[in-house]
Amino acid sequence: MTDNVIIKGTPSYTALPKGFGPRHMAITTNLKGDQKAYVLNEKMPFITIFQLNENTGELTQQYNVETLPANQYTDSGEYGSEIVLHPSENWLYASHRGTGSIIVYGVSNDGLLKRIQVGNIMISFFYFHLVIFYIFRDIDQLNFITIFTQVQLTSGTWPRHFTLSKSGKLMFVALQKKNLIDVFRIDQKNGTLSRLKTIDSPNSPAFVGIF
Repeated sequence: MTDNVIIKGTPSYTALPKGFGPRHMAITTNLKGDQKAYVLNEKMPFITIFQLNENTGELTQQYNVETLPANQYTDSGEYGSEIVLHPSENWLYASHRGTGSIIVYGVSNDGLLKRIQVGNIMISFFYFHLVIFYIFRDIDQLNFITIFTQVQLTSGTWPRHFTLSKSGKLMFVALQKKNLIDVFRIDQKNGTLSRLKTIDSPNSPAFVGIF
C-alpha cells in the first residue's frame, strides 16, 4: 500500500494445492526481516506457513503443520475456522469445527511452530486422557510436520469464531451450534487455555468481538 492506495504486489498471488481451502491468515510483526504468514486451511488439516517479504508482500511457502491427526476426526468431518496470534506473538491459536478443538502452538524466535495444546470443546460423559509431547525439530528439508498434542475436555462442537482480549489474558469462543460463548483464561507463561465460564448466547453466534 502506497499513500493509502492499495496496489497489487509482485507476484500478485500465490496458490495452495487444490482442496486445501485456505480460510484465514495471521501475520507476525516482531520477526524483522523474516515475517511469517500463517494460513489456516478449512478443508485440509494443516496450517501453511509462508515467509512474507515486507517490501513486496510476496509469500514464499515454507512448510505445513498438522492441526489434527485424521484419527481424531468426527464422522461429519473437520473444518478449520479461525486463526489468531497472541498479542505477544509467543503463541498461535487455531480452531476446528467438528471435534470443536482449539489448538495452541508455541511460536519460536524464528517464527516456526510447535503445537502444545489441543482443547476439545466436545460434550462427553466419558473421562478424557491427557497426553503431552513437546517436539521441535529442524524443518529445513521437511514439507509436512506431524506433532502430538495435549487434550482437555471443554464444552461444545462448532467454534465458528474466537477472539482474544487486548491484554492477551482471555479468549472468547463463539459456539455456533450450541448457542454458547466459552471464556478461557490464557496462561501467560505457556499460552495454554483453561475454561473460566460458559455464557448463553441464543443467537447461533458466528462472531465474537471486543470493541
